[in-house]
Amino acid sequence: MGCFFYAWSLLSGMILAFMLCVLLFIPTLPLALMLSKFTTQLGQLRIRYAVQHRKVQPWPLDPQQRAVLFVIPKEIASQRTFWQFLDELHLKWRGIFVAILSDQVVFIPPAYVGQALLIKPEDCSPLGLPKKAFLDRIWARKPDVAIDLNTTLRPASTLLVGGSSAKYRIGPQHENAGLYYDLMLDFGQCVRKGQSPVEYLRMHLGQMEPMPILFKRRPSPVLPTLPFAINN
Repeated sequence: MGCFFYAWSLLSGMILAFMLCVLLFIPTLPLALMLSKFTTQLGQLRIRYAVQHRKVQPWPLDPQQRAVLFVIPKEIASQRTFWQFLDELHLKWRGIFVAILSDQVVFIPPAYVGQALLIKPEDCSPLGLPKKAFLDRIWARKPDVAIDLNTTLRPASTLLVGGSSAKYRIGPQHENAGLYYDLMLDFGQCVRKGQSPVEYLRMHLGQMEPMPILFKRRPSPVLPTLPFAINN
């Protein structure tokens, strides 16, 4: 898999360089728009390959032993409610890992310094995807549950969560989100209604039975309890 990632990155760079040279000789066309559309399509192909070839690992029957990956934007990372939410989870300390997509330094509580990784734009390839070193570091955690708390579908978070080995993946509702996630939540709508994505996630986790992630104190579900559709 590692060799493929390297070859794909090299090939993508060569194709992008070739396309740029070609576009320079077509001044009548909107170059930036064409290049952006082309890189987007390449990125989608890369993500879909990772999703199709991911190896799903059996998760521990004891929810406390499960590893959870969160991929969040800087807006979420700056909210105290998110880090308080992590404290509410009934997980071992090393069972939590947070990848933060941000173009600036974000405050990380001391208790989670070793469990969080900042991914800046320069840490991503021209396709907008995390470079191999960052993918390897995050996926080496072998998450059992992966959660994308971005309000829209972003290439970097889609690859990190959708292509991971997690048995259960949660992400934002989108036209093609079903290709990458097992449960889609409309985080964008909840933000427009003035609700925090973290609270929205807590509400939906609280209505699952059994719960993929345990809380130290189970939140009171606003909605009727729903059966959890993933087999152990």
